[in-house]
Amino acid sequence: METDFPGHPPYSVFVDAYRNIGAPDAAAALEKAVALFPFARPELDANARNEFMPHLGDDHEFNDLSDRVCGDETIWRRMDEYVAIHHNDFAPYITQ
Repeated sequence: METDFPGHPPYSVFVDAYRNIGAPDAAAALEKAVALFPFARPELDANARNEFMPHLGDDHEFNDLSDRVCGDETIWRRMDEYVAIHHNDFAPYITQ
C-alpha cells in the first residue's frame, strides 16, 4: 500500500482477485485493512496512506492484517495454479 497502482484501481479489484485464486483469508484481511483508513478511496492517494500507517503503531491490527496478505506464501502458488488453469485468458500477456 506504499505506492499507487497504475490507474488507481479500487482495492476491491484486488480483494476479488484473491478470492478468485482461492485465497479468501487474504481477501478478507485486505478488505478489513482497507476499511481501517479514515478516508474514502485510499487507493487514490499513496501520500495519505503513507502518512496514516506509521501512526498506527506496531501492535495495531493493521500489521496483522498486512502479514496475513503479504506473509502468506501460499498466495504465489495459488496465483500460479490460477494462471495455469486459465492460461488462455493470460496468454496475450505472457511474453516468454
